[in-house]
Amino acid sequence: MNGLITHRIELGDSLQRIAKKYDIKNWREIVEVNQLDSPYIDSVHEGFLDYGDKKVAKLGEYILIPTSQAYSVANSNDKSEIEAVAYGMDLDLYHNKTVDHDVKGHLEVNHSDVDIVKGLENLGQQLLSRLSVEKGSLFMHPEFGSRLSRYYGKNYSQENVNKIIFEVESCIRSDFRVKDIKDIDAEVIDGQVIIRAKVIPIEPGKPFSFEYIL
Repeated sequence: MNGLITHRIELGDSLQRIAKKYDIKNWREIVEVNQLDSPYIDSVHEGFLDYGDKKVAKLGEYILIPTSQAYSVANSNDKSEIEAVAYGMDLDLYHNKTVDHDVKGHLEVNHSDVDIVKGLENLGQQLLSRLSVEKGSLFMHPEFGSRLSRYYGKNYSQENVNKIIFEVESCIRSDFRVKDIKDIDAEVIDGQVIIRAKVIPIEPGKPFSFEYIL
């Protein structure tokens, strides 16, 4: 594998069709890179089917493609560029660091007054957004978001805190760029629930610490 590019799941896509498009001999390479579970992709149901803990790429989502074509997008010797392709880039919505890892991502000002966040920093930011959005509120993306709003203003008993932890973990795992999540814990401080965890991203990034405040 020389590098990575992204592919957006389109209506009627199959792994065999995607592999042929990018000249990949074995479609299982795509499965391995994205850590997908059977049936791997759903290019028909627009996210309405619930696959539980299975990691299935759904219609409209992006997956990573291992291909020599990646040189036009990312140089395999440039780690920050490869991570930008692997985890995306977007406007900096929070204007602060969302993750803490050995090789930090960074903000860029592309000759303008707009800050850009990319790589693992972008993944961290998008996990924050995913947790903050009410599940089902985005048109065409009914599975995006969480149900954390049901706990707003509630008594943070141990039972409710456990439910919050479960919801946060489930939501984070629903992002195909997340391989695993470990050491998730929560504490209640001054009426807020602070959830901390270690997020294990898919290759090539390193695990990073993640924090969410409810």
